Amino acid sequence: MMKGISPIIATVLLIAVAVAIGVLVSTWITRWTLEQTQTAETATCATTTIYDVSDAAYNTTTQMLTLIVTNKGSSAVYNFTIEAVDNTTAIKLNVTPSYSPTGTTASTPLLQGRSFSLTANMSTTNKLTSVKVTNTACGAFYKATTTITNS
Repeated sequence: MMKGISPIIATVLLIAVAVAIGVLVSTWITRWTLEQTQTAETATCATTTIYDVSDAAYNTTTQMLTLIVTNKGSSAVYNFTIEAVDNTTAIKLNVTPSYSPTGTTASTPLLQGRSFSLTANMSTTNKLTSVKVTNTACGAFYKATTTITNS
């Protein structure tokens, strides 16, 4: 005669399965909540971070790119990088610029309404067709320009 599992073992198995499902659901909810929070923070920074790029000029002889960045948003911005595309290849050149006045860091950011000049050695003799300026304060926002004076 066959016997089933004892009621105690069945109860223990049901409790173990319920706990395992609870752990999985809890982990999923925690990750989902974290993702939603990060998305909301990114959306907030993207609405308060606005800057303009103007007077982009590139000298093909000295290979120096100079442009003016003006903070038009309510958030302070800092640590800019420049990404440029030249006219013969679609290669993106990433450089860290020098600043005038010196430096924009988390402790000395570019405040609302202020401007400064970015200068970078682009290491190409080709004419530039577009320039994209990004910042560390809000990676969700960038400003691009295709109006570049090449000389």
